[in-house]
Amino acid sequence: VKPGDTVKLGEVLVKATSAYSRWSNRHPRGVGIGFYITFPSGLRLYYTGDTELVEELLSINGRVDVLVIPINGEGVFTPEEAVEAVKSIKPSLVIPVHYEDLSAYYKFRDITQPYTQVVRL
Repeated sequence: VKPGDTVKLGEVLVKATSAYSRWSNRHPRGVGIGFYITFPSGLRLYYTGDTELVEELLSINGRVDVLVIPINGEGVFTPEEAVEAVKSIKPSLVIPVHYEDLSAYYKFRDITQPYTQVVRL
């Protein structure tokens, strides 16, 4: 599966999206992918994959109900960059992932909550 490909798994539609880092060799362009998933209920989940604030991410077409986004920095979003993605994508709910300590989560939560709900798993 490569960016732009769409796969149907039963009644679930999965579209692969670009996921890469412009500034780090950890996630080079063309290697990683994210997923835009549409469930039969109409719920749409976007898992960005390991990426930064790149143009392809900001141009995601379609509604996003749940956004799963890495917020650790170094090859992925910093908490501040993740907030910019949230402002652009406008999800109903955000689940931050890949943070190593709770301070990154709390920082992200505190600056994101005016724009959406944040859930910690």
